[in-house]
Amino acid sequence: MRAFAWLACVVTADLPIHCLRDEFVGHWELHISEVTPLGKSSRLVPKLPQQAGRPFCFHSAPNTNSENMEMIQTKTHEEWKAELGRTTTLTAQLTMRSEQEMVDEVSGHSLVAETPHGKGSWTTVYDEGFEARVPLPSGDTALLLATSRYECSDPSSETCGRNGDSIRPDGSVSGYESYCGRTMVGWYSVKSAAGELLGFGCWIGEKKRSLGSHQSGRCRRRYRRRRPRGSPGDPGLPDEQGQEGGKATPQGHRQDIACQCGWVFFHGLG
Repeated sequence: MRAFAWLACVVTADLPIHCLRDEFVGHWELHISEVTPLGKSSRLVPKLPQQAGRPFCFHSAPNTNSENMEMIQTKTHEEWKAELGRTTTLTAQLTMRSEQEMVDEVSGHSLVAETPHGKGSWTTVYDEGFEARVPLPSGDTALLLATSRYECSDPSSETCGRNGDSIRPDGSVSGYESYCGRTMVGWYSVKSAAGELLGFGCWIGEKKRSLGSHQSGRCRRRYRRRRPRGSPGDPGLPDEQGQEGGKATPQGHRQDIACQCGWVFFHGLG
């Protein structure tokens, strides 16, 4: 594990994103790039662990708010999907059903992710994104991590993308909107059925529809100024491509731990 621990700072934890768990629940399409074998490099992935710290899936290390806003303003979600090159589309249903599972010889409870190739699991990474462990058609397992898409409320503002902007101690944030039904370009690793680390790649995803009481479809845009933590999620909204975007008003408390997103992703890979 130590060989990959110093990749943790690919993602910083202090980003002005706020998405509740139930806003991720639903049917997702996950578009994954071709895997770059361990010890090799590609246009998307550096040679790891030797080149740790170099750009990985278009993100520098550490990832910053200004860089994210530049990515958002440069290309649309669909254009970033195209940047991944040849991709495989996985479907996964993220549920609120909790089951006990064994991961790296550690037992714990996680939320179930249903896929055509078997049962996986998922969990939120604080309120900034989610991690999913899903079976692949090959029989291998992919561990995916991404932050949710977010944008400046006013892209022309001089403070848009300012580094250091984050959720305040009272759970509020000014100047940003979270789109919980879409991800930024994220990272993934692949392990064999025997637990051998095989390589890395990039991915991007979008929620196509919600489940049960979380049904949203093409709902009208709504903006709520305050929402108690743990309340039902916003029913979503269409974005520029007409897909569900899952916009959320940033409310609620979260922990401020440096590089927590990257640590969740790389913990237990080696």
